[in-house]
Amino acid sequence: MSNSRWHFKIAISYFLAAGAATSLAAEPPVRRVVDVRAVGETVPVTSDGDSADDPAIWVTPKGHAWILGTDKKAGLAVYDLEGSQVAFVPCGRVNNVDVRGGVMLDGKVGVLAAGTQRDRKTVEFFWLDEETGALTPAGHVATGLAEPYGMALGRDAAGNLSVFAGDKSGRTEQHVLGPAKDGKPHWTLSRIISMQSQSEGMICDDRTGIFYIAEESGGVWTSPITSAETTAVGLALVPKDPAAATHYPLTPDVEGLAIAPAGASAGYLVVSSQGDSTFAVFQLEGSRQYVGSFRIVDGGSIDGVSETDGIELVTTPITSKYPRGLLVVQDGSNLASDLKSPQGQNFKYISWADVESALGLASQTGVKP
Repeated sequence: MSNSRWHFKIAISYFLAAGAATSLAAEPPVRRVVDVRAVGETVPVTSDGDSADDPAIWVTPKGHAWILGTDKKAGLAVYDLEGSQVAFVPCGRVNNVDVRGGVMLDGKVGVLAAGTQRDRKTVEFFWLDEETGALTPAGHVATGLAEPYGMALGRDAAGNLSVFAGDKSGRTEQHVLGPAKDGKPHWTLSRIISMQSQSEGMICDDRTGIFYIAEESGGVWTSPITSAETTAVGLALVPKDPAAATHYPLTPDVEGLAIAPAGASAGYLVVSSQGDSTFAVFQLEGSRQYVGSFRIVDGGSIDGVSETDGIELVTTPITSKYPRGLLVVQDGSNLASDLKSPQGQNFKYISWADVESALGLASQTGVKP
């Protein structure tokens, strides 16, 4: 087996944690779904059809927040907390986006946004202005992918920055930023991760050094950001038996991933279950058990959410409207304020405090994200 390739083994278990497995033959988790409502939304993207895809969130030292969102037919937008578009880069078919602060690149230190560019087969970089939300091009890294879709940024314990990017074939590349060469940023392809089918949703937990990846038809897998291991561990796998699958909280496609951190390693993983328009929540510590699901329903003048692709979450308090953080999700079927008239796709804003309250998350673990 090549050291440059990880082979993700299809497991027969549903939950795996610390080497312990619960067989699919065992009693399935009790699935419960609660309702929450969005309290804000962005203006629709300008492209028609299936166009909005993936968000990212950056909270500034002053407590302001910028929401980045991809229009995968046109470029990358930045929105404020009121949902207004404050910046747009017409960079073509950019599919997924992520952001990290304190990045040194090309002699500059700042907030770096990254997005997969499907036509140029690259991951494009942009500096985010924390004061204005403006985006400035900051170069790119070339990939060997046929058409980059999913993407995540992550840091290992030593602070090294990695970019993960994957395509429809199930191939995911990890590129690591190293010391500059000839005065230019130097990225090294360190690993190729092979899944049996398409994977798009990805996220890195920099606290614990864990990379999470969503196989659309298979479920969620994990592996260290930096490791010599060649296999991954299944966190939440979709049963192959359709009859059994109806009892489980993930319905393909399994899409966006987001983390609600608590302390050094605790918190929750939120997973977009696109097939039934719900969001499943799992603990990040201990048994990594499933704790419940939620759906986003109509509320006031803001419609509910369906067929979500990308999601993102921060637990930093942001104004009184988001006292325990902000969850942003893509809406596959957006309606106007009359809750009847179709509009272009957009991104919905949900108060994380509402999700905590609806699912009783604090009482589940004794910790608050």
